[in-house]
Amino acid sequence: MADAFGRLVSLFSTRTILLLTRVFHRFGWMSQYQPLPHVSFGGASFSSRIYGRLDAIRDNLGSGHHFGMDIGCNNGFYVFSLAGPDRLMYGIEGADDIFQVFLAAKRMFTPGNVIPLNMYVTPDNARGLPECDFTILMAVFHHWARLYGEGPALDMLSTVLQKTRQTLFFEVPFARDSGANYRDCLPDRDADDPEQWWRAWFATQGWTSMAPIFQLNRTLYRIDQSTPSAGSNL
Repeated sequence: MADAFGRLVSLFSTRTILLLTRVFHRFGWMSQYQPLPHVSFGGASFSSRIYGRLDAIRDNLGSGHHFGMDIGCNNGFYVFSLAGPDRLMYGIEGADDIFQVFLAAKRMFTPGNVIPLNMYVTPDNARGLPECDFTILMAVFHHWARLYGEGPALDMLSTVLQKTRQTLFFEVPFARDSGANYRDCLPDRDADDPEQWWRAWFATQGWTSMAPIFQLNRTLYRIDQSTPSAGSNL
């Protein structure tokens, strides 16, 4: 169904794509798990977790966070919400049908400081990610661990850190909080203190500051380099 949607929307105008998105979402035919208030799509039907994470990230961005990246950005809600005259945002999304919605919303309703990239991040291509001042990585790592295994998933996360000059916003997928399909492949599954396991791992990468900033089901952490690189100006 998703592939058919992607082919269908490519035949129509931007307005039609966004109208079809609302219809397909309503009937459960595609995974729009984020709102798009920028195009009058969303509201109370979306989880307060979505908006809570956005508020937490906004509160933790400073004057040096000029370039950001959201890996697995879905329709671009966080990308559009955080982009502005002084901040450029990359949106990384691999699902073709969702990416068409992202493109349509950008063409019609958003500022120019948004760069969509249609890319499934894998162990083979992770080094092709752009460099940025901060990265958002939420509800993604557990999929990497299940698809590629614990070791390759951690290698991919290490690559993301190398591409990030200052701050990672990471929704930590603790095994204890994850579904049965994911628990056995997550690296903290046997740890007595899962949070300490992650703190120790990030410390081996040179990232020693790890603070929770939002919690609802999973916990979103702000993680910073021990010696952050200087941010770039737009």
